[in-house]
Amino acid sequence: MTSWRDATDPSPGDFTYGADITGIPRVLLQKGSSEKMFRTGLWNGVRISGAGGGSSTVIKYKFIVNADEVYYIYESRNDSYTTRFTLNQTGMLQRFILNEGSSEWVRMHTIQNDLCDDYARCGSNGICRSTSRPICKCLEGFIPKSQEEWDQLDWSSGCVRRTSLDCQNGDGFVKLKNVKLPDLLEFWLKESLNLKECEAECLKNCSCTAYANSDIRGGGSGCLIWFDNLVEIRDFDINEGEQDIYIRMPASELSVETNNDDIELPFFDLVTIANATKNFSSANMIGEGGFGPVYKGMLTTGQEIAVKRLLKNAGQGVQEFKNEVILISKLQHRNLVRLLGSCIDGEERQSPLLNWQNDN
Repeated sequence: MTSWRDATDPSPGDFTYGADITGIPRVLLQKGSSEKMFRTGLWNGVRISGAGGGSSTVIKYKFIVNADEVYYIYESRNDSYTTRFTLNQTGMLQRFILNEGSSEWVRMHTIQNDLCDDYARCGSNGICRSTSRPICKCLEGFIPKSQEEWDQLDWSSGCVRRTSLDCQNGDGFVKLKNVKLPDLLEFWLKESLNLKECEAECLKNCSCTAYANSDIRGGGSGCLIWFDNLVEIRDFDINEGEQDIYIRMPASELSVETNNDDIELPFFDLVTIANATKNFSSANMIGEGGFGPVYKGMLTTGQEIAVKRLLKNAGQGVQEFKNEVILISKLQHRNLVRLLGSCIDGEERQSPLLNWQNDN
């Protein structure tokens, strides 16, 4: 697709939107011949992840990938309306619907839903989370290249490793779940390898910075490896993403790995806890613990809770935090409230999440 030059001039404008089939297919919005403005996630064997406006009661989408061709189509599910997809002169991708008997086109949705849809919003080695404030954070094990710029909410300089990789000293990997995989800038693809073989291939090359399955079907297959910086990672809802990436870390960083799998307690996302406590409102604060304040709140189920929020400067690392959660989870006493779970979200740590109604 090509935009108009302006609202009244249908000659070719500045923006184009179409399939990019380099390596793994995705769809890309560009300004001019090279400036990337927006991209979907990669073809994951089932669909283009995070393409926005997925199949609904109105539209049925299909993305066809085979040895001979790659194409993207959609069709209306009902003859009583017509839809159209547009790329306007400002670069916005929008879908409109016209109901039978009506003369007015109504906008259904805009593909670019939030700031995280801007290409490389968080720079190299950053991750964009539209539900967080600020929306950009460095990946685990990375720090801002310019802290001054990040304090001003300018994330364009991205992040750099806190500790350099050491190929001779036991590098490992941290798993990052449900994300839009990085753009394919410097990469290697081998569809015949499984995930374990992919890890081994990555460790053989000192320039390898991350790896992932290229296909999510059947438990995952294929090997996709990135080199150098990781650009354009963002959180996805599980229904849009379903892809995990393994980011290479030096051995010294693995001691504070934030993989949550080793704690046998429910994990709550930061949005859930923030909503329960009215965004950690001072009116909900009920006390001050050794490492931070305690807030009362209510989950969407109606269950009342208390949340201990760890201060960023409390001096407690991730592993110490995990150890505390595990220890408290094992305590059983009629005068102690029950631990329900915890949250680790970048620098945000909440523990314990307590049942406020238990043995008051």
